[in-house]
Amino acid sequence: MDYTQISEILANSYMGGVLDADAYVDKNSDGTVPYVRVGDLTELEVSDARKWVAGDRRDATYVREGTVLFAQQPVPGRVSVAKRRVAIHSDIRALECKSQVHPLYLACSLMARQSKLQEFAKGRTIPRISKSELWSVELRVPAIEEQNRQVRIARQYSKLKQSQQRSISLTKSYPQSCFQKLWERAQSEDAVHEVQLTDLLHKMKNGSPVKSTDEESSNAERVLAVGAEEVTAAGVLFPEKCETVEVNGKSAGRESLGEDEVVFVARGNLAGKAAVPLDDSTQVMVSNTSLIRLEVNTERVEPTYLVHSIMSDRVQSLINRHKSQLSTPRIRQRDLKEIKVP
Repeated sequence: MDYTQISEILANSYMGGVLDADAYVDKNSDGTVPYVRVGDLTELEVSDARKWVAGDRRDATYVREGTVLFAQQPVPGRVSVAKRRVAIHSDIRALECKSQVHPLYLACSLMARQSKLQEFAKGRTIPRISKSELWSVELRVPAIEEQNRQVRIARQYSKLKQSQQRSISLTKSYPQSCFQKLWERAQSEDAVHEVQLTDLLHKMKNGSPVKSTDEESSNAERVLAVGAEEVTAAGVLFPEKCETVEVNGKSAGRESLGEDEVVFVARGNLAGKAAVPLDDSTQVMVSNTSLIRLEVNTERVEPTYLVHSIMSDRVQSLINRHKSQLSTPRIRQRDLKEIKVP
C-alpha cells in the first residue's frame, strides 16, 4: 500500500467566506444552517455551531453533508466532518473526497498528523497552513472496507468521549450528594455488569527491553517505542508522541503492538493509565518494560471501550489501592487480572 498525496484523493476543494454582522439569524428560524468557524471544530463530526445563517444567502459558502472541514488558520490542523449542510468561515477549507475515500477516514488521518501539520505554521505571525503544504502531506489509503472498519472504531471512541463529557457535566450540574444517590441507585439496579479483567483477555504480558543502537551492521530498523509517558489521558497512542529508536527487525516484528491490544502502565507515577494504539497499519509500535500488554478478546469487548472502563474513577481507585501496598508504585499482573471493570 503506497503513500498518496492529499491532493490526489480529493474531488474538490474550496475556502469559506466572511459574512457581515447582520447575516446571523436565530437558529430556530426556518431554513437556517450552522455557520461553522474554527472554534466549532472540536468533535469528529459537526452539526451545530454558535452562529446560524439563512440557508439561501448568496454571499455564504455552503458545504454538503460528508465534507471534511480543515482549519488552515488561526488554529491550523483542526478538522471535523460536516454531519449536515453547513456554511463555513474563510479560515476553513472544504475537502470533498473521491468515492474511494471515506471522509471520516481522511479526517482521522489528518487528526493523527496534527502535530506534523502544525510544524508548517511555526514561526509565522499568524499560524497558518497553506494549500500547497496541505497538498504535500502523504497518507496511506487502504481499501474502502478497511476504512469503514477504522471509521466504526473512531465513531465508538467519539461516543465514549461525549459520554464522559456528559457525565462530567452532570456531576457539576447537581449537588454531589444528589449525584451519589443516583449512582448508588444504578448500582443497586444492576445497571452495570462487572467482569474480571482476565475474562476479557486472551493473554497479558510485559513489554520488552527497547535499546537504541547505532551499529550499521545490526540490521536494525526504525520503530516507535512506547513507554509510560506516551500513554496519556486521551486513551490513544499517537505516533507523534512516541520516541523513534532502532531495534532488531526480528524482535520488532515479534513484539509490535497489535490492533486488538491495550497497553497498561505498570510502574511509576503513571501506573494505572491505559491506552489503545492508533489504528494505523503504517506504524510499528513496540512497548517497553514499563507497560503490560493486554491482548483483548474482541468478541467480548472493544479495546477502546476497555480503556474507557479502566480509566473510570472506580477502577482507578482499586488500582491505587494495589499501588499503595507496594514500596514502589507499580501494578503486578496478578493484581491486574483480579480487577473488575464495568
